[in-house]
Amino acid sequence: FLRRAQDDAQKPDPQLVNKRDIQNFLHHLTQTTDISLGGNGALRQVRRTDASRWHYYRGLKRFFQWAVREGYLPSNPMDGITIKPPKAPPIRHLRPT
Repeated sequence: FLRRAQDDAQKPDPQLVNKRDIQNFLHHLTQTTDISLGGNGALRQVRRTDASRWHYYRGLKRFFQWAVREGYLPSNPMDGITIKPPKAPPIRHLRPT
């Protein structure tokens, strides 16, 4: 999130972050691809999904809750932003052999 804020020429000061910045960041995650390292050392581009936003959302939510609790921020910019957790993968049924 800080890298994105610096790329947007914003100061990475938590007091300057607002709800719209966070929403833009979470939207950016689903619109871009990520480069991952494969098992054989090959790089590949992976399209992010809505489920990949969840991990960033949880981390940001916890960080801003901590910042409010410690008195660094007067209010939480994450208030009003909700993302449903991703669905659990389906359980594969075992078949007798």
